[in-house]
Amino acid sequence: MSRFRRMRSLQKFAAVHASIYNLFNSERSLHSRPDFKLNRAAALAEWRGLGAEEWTAPLSILRLAQISLPAPIISP
Repeated sequence: MSRFRRMRSLQKFAAVHASIYNLFNSERSLHSRPDFKLNRAAALAEWRGLGAEEWTAPLSILRLAQISLPAPIISP
């Protein structure tokens, strides 16, 4: 890293390089695709089960509400 004269330049380069490297680096995962699908399906089923237990509000509580928003201001 001796080619950078200023620490700020080195930090900028390191930040951009890390972002680009992480974007295009496609390492192989340790888990197979079928295992991933099974785990995802199990997690989704668990999440839906938890949501169904907690959200049992009667329909009388739910109501429509009308809101009005001001018109957007368009500057010339």
